Amino acid sequence: MSHEVQEKVRQDLFMVQKNQRKRVQYLRETNKTLQFNSAHWKKLIEIRSVNERIKQQETAKKEDIMNCKTVDMWVKELQEQKQNLETEFMERCRERYEGSERFAHLPGPVGDLPVHNCLLLGLKDLTKKLVDELHSPSVQHVDPLHDVNTPFKSDLEAWKKMKILCTGHPYDDRGLYTGETLLHLAVGKGDTEMVRWLIEEKGASIAAQAVGAFFKPKQLILPNRKQNDKQNEVSTC
Repeated sequence: MSHEVQEKVRQDLFMVQKNQRKRVQYLRETNKTLQFNSAHWKKLIEIRSVNERIKQQETAKKEDIMNCKTVDMWVKELQEQKQNLETEFMERCRERYEGSERFAHLPGPVGDLPVHNCLLLGLKDLTKKLVDELHSPSVQHVDPLHDVNTPFKSDLEAWKKMKILCTGHPYDDRGLYTGETLLHLAVGKGDTEMVRWLIEEKGASIAAQAVGAFFKPKQLILPNRKQNDKQNEVSTC
């Protein structure tokens, strides 16, 4: 996260520093903005857009709406474009951030990894490529800590490390999607083929637990207002 973004967040939070609940809401909105503006998210959206255009052309060919030769030519061009975009995306994922972790293994603004977003956006083939190359411990350069069961991290953790959010405040809900894995995403999308592939071929754990606030009833997330009135009005860390 750039220094400019951190400073802007600090300045904006000064206006709501007496209300921790509003601070968390603001930080989560910031996380969404950072995710949607990230280079890898934009690349995935671009790939999905090309995918949709390919499907449209193939549908037009089946329904005999357009000349077959023309459609075949356009589809070929789109497939080449898709391949180039996927190659760029994979190369980015292989790179190491400041010589340490690969970008494929660095949590994004909402605690996500690139492979999570691939499946979230319905890019199954690209998801499998990423899993095979960068999330399979059987591959020599892959750390077991980054296997197919690597979950979403807390979306609040980065803000705590920067002292922008206090640890242990009444609205610390352990993160929004914390613990969610590829298997959870596949089940949520009703994709039985991907579920089978993850479990039978990649050893995805069926015991992994999604513990984030998104998966809990509201009454288990919100603190007792009477008990936390004073805590809810604390200053920045």
